[in-house]
Amino acid sequence: MFNTLGQFALFGFLGWVLENAYSTYPGPRYSRWVPGKLPFYPAYAIGGLLVLKTAPHLAELSFPIRAATYAVGLSALELGACKLERSLGVKQWSYDGDSCVDVLHALAWGGLALLVEGVGGKS
Repeated sequence: MFNTLGQFALFGFLGWVLENAYSTYPGPRYSRWVPGKLPFYPAYAIGGLLVLKTAPHLAELSFPIRAATYAVGLSALELGACKLERSLGVKQWSYDGDSCVDVLHALAWGGLALLVEGVGGKS
């Protein structure tokens, strides 16, 4: 449907929409995002592409194994992005004061990946 660059842009924009919607939700939150000036979040763009490219290779695995694989893999992406930002002196988010990864968010990454996989990645 889209070429890779279009998918990258779409996932980055959808990430921005999700994060900004989440940041307006009242009550206690785990995320401490600082909304970006551009309507684009690179972690979602990269994560979405990784899911689309990985999904055909995971197609034979059971649903729970695929979900766990996505949750762990995308949390590793989030951890890497967080460590890179901090090495550059930037802190975009923190779940509990200093943590880069949170179990509930890892589960959300896994669920989001299964949604992306169902829309366009699994063959």
